[in-house]
Amino acid sequence: MSDNNISAIEPTEQVRRLPYTFKSLQYGAVMKYMIGEEKLPRVTPYPSFDKFPMPEENNAQLIMERVMNNCLFKGTTGFVVGGLLGCVVGLVTMGVESQATADPSKIPTIRGTLNEMGARMGSYAKSFAIISCLFSCTECCVETHRGKSDWKNGTMGGFVTGSIVGMRGGLKGGLASGCGFALFSTAIEYYLNRN
Repeated sequence: MSDNNISAIEPTEQVRRLPYTFKSLQYGAVMKYMIGEEKLPRVTPYPSFDKFPMPEENNAQLIMERVMNNCLFKGTTGFVVGGLLGCVVGLVTMGVESQATADPSKIPTIRGTLNEMGARMGSYAKSFAIISCLFSCTECCVETHRGKSDWKNGTMGGFVTGSIVGMRGGLKGGLASGCGFALFSTAIEYYLNRN
């Protein structure tokens, strides 16, 4: 090898042989901006979900959050889910007590059974859909008005829903139904939020 190649290699080997030394970090200079009188305020809050750091939300996530927290969306969701639940309950009650088998002298037909099943499922679906939509909307309105999310929202929403549904039986029926719905809503909220 020529001398030029050796001289070019030697300095890099010398650099590699130097031991690594830690530079002393002045913690006091950093800590004075984190705690104490000279603490710099944080402009954005620390994002967290159950104590895990989360990235900041983008515009699409913020729009979806606003849509999901909208009372109209909650009411529509309650209407659809309540209607589906009503269909299932109507189907189950049709199997338990069918009018087609009430008279043993008549042989039930498939068409009559399907007609009865459709009428029963429609009736239950309509009732469940209206009650769930009404409860979802009133609970959301109470939560929006109060600015808090706790068990009282469900209790007040249940009272209003029960009162409106029970008004067909007069004022006493409305109050009794409202108290029953409020008690049931409070029990459900307690059961779901006890942990």
